[in-house]
Amino acid sequence: MTKAVRFAAEGGPDVLELVDVDLGEPGPGELRLRVEAIGLNRAEAMFRAGTYFERPREFPAKLGYSAAGIVEALGDGVTGFAIGDAVNTVAGFSMRDYGVYGEAAIVPASAGPKDSTPPKPSPSGGRSSPPTARSSTKDASAPGTTSSSPPRRAVSGSRPSTSSTTSAPSPSPPLAPKRRNTGCWTPVRRT
Repeated sequence: MTKAVRFAAEGGPDVLELVDVDLGEPGPGELRLRVEAIGLNRAEAMFRAGTYFERPREFPAKLGYSAAGIVEALGDGVTGFAIGDAVNTVAGFSMRDYGVYGEAAIVPASAGPKDSTPPKPSPSGGRSSPPTARSSTKDASAPGTTSSSPPRRAVSGSRPSTSSTTSAPSPSPPLAPKRRNTGCWTPVRRT
């Protein structure tokens, strides 16, 4: 049994309950995540209140899109992940079917990209780091290893100069974060 947040009726935060649930094993294409942190966002509050574009299919309902944690178990057909991998989930599923508010959660593997945190040097000088890409189990930043997708980079406050001269770089506007519409959240006007 694990603790999880559920709600038995639509409403405000007071409808949330911490309950014991039996998650079971992940099904095909799913993984079980030991949740270490969750993210709170407006979509989840709207789902709980019944004002989101989709509503709970049944009660008690699950809640939550965003979580970070460690893979505990893999369902059939899941590749690119191993037990013990650090992962984070994104809003690539319906809260009607999945929810991450709890000590553990089952989520579709497609919603759990591996943690792309840059490696931290260990006291012995070697690297102790999580994988940097979903499709590779090796650290792309370590010497002699490869990855099928490039590691993510941190966005700095300014763009590097593209000038071919060696003079001091000219100031440039800060980079805006790239946004990607996943199609998972669409505002709906109710009349």
